[in-house]
Amino acid sequence: MQAPVAHMAQTSTDAADATRLMLPFEHQWAALLTTYRRDGTSVGTPINLTVEGERGYIRTSARTYKVKRIRRNPTGQLAPCAPNGRVTGAAIPCKIRILGGAEAAQAERAITRKHPIVQGVLVSILKTITRDPGA
Repeated sequence: MQAPVAHMAQTSTDAADATRLMLPFEHQWAALLTTYRRDGTSVGTPINLTVEGERGYIRTSARTYKVKRIRRNPTGQLAPCAPNGRVTGAAIPCKIRILGGAEAAQAERAITRKHPIVQGVLVSILKTITRDPGA
């Protein structure tokens, strides 16, 4: 199974406005992705985020609850944060979807370029140890 790669687009209909809102995340090492449980409870998860224009990309294991929540409800929020999850800026609403095929491969290359140690080396080791092809 291909590793789930999520595409996040700011909910603004104007592409220039969405790109401007994503600018603070371009040089951010971590961001807090908030997704929602079935009962509406919000769950925040610190993630590595790669931004290209008005879009953001993350990679996560197929086994995570985050993926289940995204499949059920594609709305979320994104906020700049410290690696421990402490929010350092304003949150923006976003739409999230799981990518596949060539689109996912292109996003994975962008993620590995920005986070070569964590996403390029450590995630590969984790996939081997856990035998999770979707990590």
